[in-house]
Parts: sequence; structure tokens; C-alpha cells
Amino acid sequence: MKARRRAALLGLPVAFIQGDLRQLDGFEWPPFDQIICTETIEHIQDDRKLIRDFARLLKPGGRLILSTPFELCNPLFGDKISDHEDGGHVRRGYTHQQLRRLFDENGICTESEEYVSGVVTQELTNLIRMLGRINGRMAWCLTLPFRALGILDRPLTALTRHPYLSLVVVGVKRLPDNRE
Repeated sequence: MKARRRAALLGLPVAFIQGDLRQLDGFEWPPFDQIICTETIEHIQDDRKLIRDFARLLKPGGRLILSTPFELCNPLFGDKISDHEDGGHVRRGYTHQQLRRLFDENGICTESEEYVSGVVTQELTNLIRMLGRINGRMAWCLTLPFRALGILDRPLTALTRHPYLSLVVVGVKRLPDNRE
């Protein structure tokens, strides 16, 4: 695995575990200081169980950093919703309120919420996806110069009132005596 090799090269004391997120309840690991889950929960039917499992695996005071598509985003080129877990999205996305509720139900206190991937990022992604149907390498090369426009992502998204593509929520597992 590339991540293991890179961590070893850098001398980082990091452990990587490969497994199925739908079956976390079948594993007993020492508690984690931090769990990072990016663009994954929208692929899992039983999202409540996933967050419950993350909460069980976190140390008290540990952080869960989760990103997922924003429920009100414009679909990207090629996106589709599936009615079963086939690797695609099983739901459109979430709102901050929905994730805050899932976190709260499982003893995770929301610390911060943010939106990411505005109009510039989304249009570049759509262009890469469209060109990628012809030639993936060419798509990356042709769009590379436009990535510098990423600095305009947030201001143009605000100006155009274009919905963000994703959102991020950071939560902290409550301490045993419910101190936050």
C-alpha cells in the first residue's frame, strides 16, 4: 500500500487498517484519537450504524472529521443515485443539521461545520469527467492550468450563490461524564 510506504519513508508512526466500514462492529481495536472519513458515508445504506461504530472506536475527546456531498448540491457529470450498495451513492448527500443530529445521537459533539468545493471546483471536475471519457490523462493535462482559479472558488460561489458540492463536520466524542 502506497500510504504505508510513504509513512515509513517519512518515519511516521501511523497504522493503516483496511476493512469494510459496514462491518466495523466485528473488529476490536484500541480506541482512535481521530477518525477521518472523506466522501464515504453517502455510499453506505446504514449511515446511523456507521456513525455509531465511529463513536465506539473513538477515544473520549477524540475527533471525527467527516466530509460528504451537500444534499442541495448540483449533481456532477455522471453522478447517479443507486438503490443499493454497488459502489455508487445511495443518497444525494447531507445537510449540516442532519450530520449534527447523527453525531449528537452517538455522543459526538459538533465542533465545526464548513462547506467545500464551490463553483470553480465543480466546473473543473465536470470538465475532467467529460474529457476523461475520451482520455483520462489528457483530461488532467488540459485542466491543470485552470486549477490556479481555485483561489476564486469561495468568492465566486458566494457571488453566484451556487451551492457547494460538499460539506465537512468535525465532532468530538463527549467525555464519559458528559463534559464537552
